Amino acid sequence: MPAGRGSAAFSVAPSMAPDRFPGTAGGKYLRSTIGRPDILAAGYVQHTFGAPGGGLIALWSLKNTGAPLWAAATGAGVASLDWAAEAAGLLAVGQMDGTVAVYDVRARQAAPVMAAGRGSGGHEDPAWHVRWVARGPERGEALVSISTDGRVTQWATSKGLEPTDLMRLKRVPPAPPTLSGGKPLGPSGGGGAAAPEPFISRHAGGMCFDFSGLDGRAYLVGTEEGAIHLCSTSYAEQYGASFAGHLGPATALLAFQTGCDEVADAAWCPSNATAFAAVTAGGRVEVWDIASSVHRPAAAFAAAEDAAMTCLAFAPTAPILAAGGTAGCIAAFRLHGVPREGESPGDAVMRLEAALAANTVRRVPGG
Repeated sequence: MPAGRGSAAFSVAPSMAPDRFPGTAGGKYLRSTIGRPDILAAGYVQHTFGAPGGGLIALWSLKNTGAPLWAAATGAGVASLDWAAEAAGLLAVGQMDGTVAVYDVRARQAAPVMAAGRGSGGHEDPAWHVRWVARGPERGEALVSISTDGRVTQWATSKGLEPTDLMRLKRVPPAPPTLSGGKPLGPSGGGGAAAPEPFISRHAGGMCFDFSGLDGRAYLVGTEEGAIHLCSTSYAEQYGASFAGHLGPATALLAFQTGCDEVADAAWCPSNATAFAAVTAGGRVEVWDIASSVHRPAAAFAAAEDAAMTCLAFAPTAPILAAGGTAGCIAAFRLHGVPREGESPGDAVMRLEAALAANTVRRVPGG
């Protein structure tokens, strides 16, 4: 049952599941461009043993959680999805078999209006992230996808889906360890050049990306080996910079923990700079507010013991949080006391910095 703490609380809507479709559910809220901020799109993966499972896309309304407004079966499980902000009703879907498809949900048709599979320029591995990227008022939106096949691909949509690779990701050799004086650490632990480890594969698997809000050509890519690369649409063969993952202990600025279960997903609240939500494999949904407490969540909800939560999404313009899990259900929550109305971006940044400073122990030089 829901448990409210601090100044925040949950109101729980009935769970949503299309005929108890077995799989993981995830989604994003429909933009307000067509006047329906209560619509949620969810993608599902069917778990099977020994063979690839199918998938499903479903549109849900918080006004009627008994049955989806529309659903369409996909040949493979759904790995990612994103709503177009400018073209109302267009939903991009990335699938586990590498297919990228676009659906027009206004038509309520089971088939996509355009799609590209392996034989027509699609990815060889799952399309882990698809996103409509704004390119300015004159150029509109571009559909971009990324996959563990090493490709970051932009799709032209004027005549079907036509791919152009923005980048083919390559592995970057890690920097060799050094001694205290900066001298390279040799194979035996002494000085001398260390032999680099050979790569089994030269390409790097892409998992996620995000474009800069200030420079539409610049974007960051996250890879499965833990590296982050700064890329540009102007250069398809080289990185602007690379940031390696941690090879040893790292000190967190702040840590939040109420149990020992795996944290499967987390997201910042779009209407409160100091609040974020997280879901766990133990079935918990938690909302934290750094300004209130870093020791206990502001609100928490415990789902059924056999329903591990795997993903979550905030509504961008409403105080709603949705979470999906392995049982195929989506739980929707109305947040009370979390959203902050009328706060400017500058004030939000100042409030977040103040909350971090108030809860961070500053080290004394020499101490």
